Amino acid sequence: MSGPALRPGHPAATAANRTLPEAPLIRTTPATAAEVDAWITVLHDRGHLHRAVPGPAGTWTVQRTADSRPRTLHHPVLAMDFVAELLLELRSRDAEPPR
Repeated sequence: MSGPALRPGHPAATAANRTLPEAPLIRTTPATAAEVDAWITVLHDRGHLHRAVPGPAGTWTVQRTADSRPRTLHHPVLAMDFVAELLLELRSRDAEPPR
Protein backbone atom coordinates (compact mmCIF):
# COMPACT_ATOMS: atom_id res chain seq x y z
CA MET A 1 0.00 0.00 0.00
CA SER A 2 1.37 3.41 -0.91
CA GLY A 3 -0.16 5.50 1.88
CA PRO A 4 -3.22 7.74 2.15
CA ALA A 5 -4.57 9.34 -1.00
CA LEU A 6 -4.32 13.12 -1.04
CA ARG A 7 -6.75 15.43 -2.77
CA PRO A 8 -5.35 17.47 -5.67
CA GLY A 9 -4.13 20.82 -4.36
CA HIS A 10 -3.37 19.43 -0.89
CA PRO A 11 -0.03 20.94 0.24
CA ALA A 12 1.61 17.54 0.58
CA ALA A 13 0.47 16.58 -2.93
CA THR A 14 2.04 19.52 -4.75
CA ALA A 15 5.51 19.02 -6.22
CA ALA A 16 6.57 22.57 -5.28
CA ASN A 17 6.35 21.69 -1.59
CA ARG A 18 8.57 18.64 -1.87
CA THR A 19 12.20 19.24 -1.13
CA LEU A 20 14.42 16.42 -2.22
CA PRO A 21 18.11 16.38 -1.37
CA GLU A 22 20.42 16.92 -4.29
CA ALA A 23 21.67 13.62 -5.61
CA PRO A 24 25.45 13.38 -5.78
CA LEU A 25 26.86 13.34 -9.26
CA ILE A 26 28.47 10.07 -10.19
CA ARG A 27 31.21 10.10 -12.78
CA THR A 28 31.10 7.58 -15.57
CA THR A 29 34.60 8.37 -16.87
CA PRO A 30 37.88 8.83 -15.00
CA ALA A 31 39.19 12.32 -14.36
CA THR A 32 41.83 13.57 -16.77
CA ALA A 33 44.87 15.74 -16.12
CA ALA A 34 43.44 18.39 -18.48
CA GLU A 35 40.20 18.52 -16.49
CA VAL A 36 42.13 18.91 -13.24
CA ASP A 37 44.29 21.65 -14.77
CA ALA A 38 41.17 23.55 -15.82
CA TRP A 39 39.42 23.27 -12.44
CA ILE A 40 42.46 24.20 -10.37
CA THR A 41 43.32 27.10 -12.66
CA VAL A 42 39.80 28.52 -12.40
CA LEU A 43 39.69 28.09 -8.61
CA HIS A 44 43.07 29.80 -8.27
CA ASP A 45 42.17 32.63 -10.66
CA ARG A 46 38.96 33.30 -8.74
CA GLY A 47 40.79 33.49 -5.42
CA HIS A 48 39.62 30.23 -3.86
CA LEU A 49 43.17 28.88 -3.69
CA HIS A 50 46.10 30.83 -2.27
CA ARG A 51 48.61 28.85 -4.29
CA ALA A 52 48.41 26.29 -7.10
CA VAL A 53 51.63 25.01 -8.63
CA PRO A 54 51.68 22.35 -11.35
CA GLY A 55 54.30 19.68 -10.85
CA PRO A 56 55.79 16.85 -12.85
CA ALA A 57 53.62 14.14 -14.39
CA GLY A 58 50.31 15.93 -13.83
CA THR A 59 50.68 16.55 -10.09
CA TRP A 60 49.58 19.75 -8.38
CA THR A 61 50.59 21.37 -5.10
CA VAL A 62 47.74 23.46 -3.77
CA GLN A 63 47.30 25.62 -0.72
CA ARG A 64 43.91 26.94 0.39
CA THR A 65 45.16 29.90 2.46
CA ALA A 66 48.54 31.43 3.22
CA ASP A 67 48.45 29.74 6.65
CA SER A 68 47.25 26.31 5.54
CA ARG A 69 49.48 23.34 4.84
CA PRO A 70 50.23 22.67 1.15
CA ARG A 71 48.75 19.50 -0.32
CA THR A 72 50.23 17.60 -3.22
CA LEU A 73 47.66 15.95 -5.46
CA HIS A 74 49.38 13.01 -7.14
CA HIS A 75 46.56 11.66 -9.28
CA PRO A 76 43.69 13.23 -11.25
CA VAL A 77 41.09 11.33 -9.22
CA LEU A 78 42.53 12.63 -5.94
CA ALA A 79 42.70 16.12 -7.40
CA MET A 80 39.05 15.97 -8.46
CA ASP A 81 38.12 14.79 -4.96
CA PHE A 82 39.89 17.88 -3.61
CA VAL A 83 38.06 20.10 -6.13
CA ALA A 84 34.68 18.55 -5.25
CA GLU A 85 35.35 19.01 -1.53
CA LEU A 86 36.27 22.65 -2.10
CA LEU A 87 33.20 23.30 -4.26
CA LEU A 88 30.90 21.77 -1.63
CA GLU A 89 32.49 23.96 1.02
CA LEU A 90 32.08 27.06 -1.13
CA ARG A 91 28.46 26.16 -1.93
CA SER A 92 27.56 25.62 1.74
CA ARG A 93 29.36 28.84 2.74
CA ASP A 94 27.43 30.80 0.10
CA ALA A 95 24.15 29.23 1.22
CA GLU A 96 24.55 30.33 4.85
CA PRO A 97 22.67 33.50 5.72
CA PRO A 98 24.89 36.52 6.47
CA ARG A 99 25.46 37.24 10.13
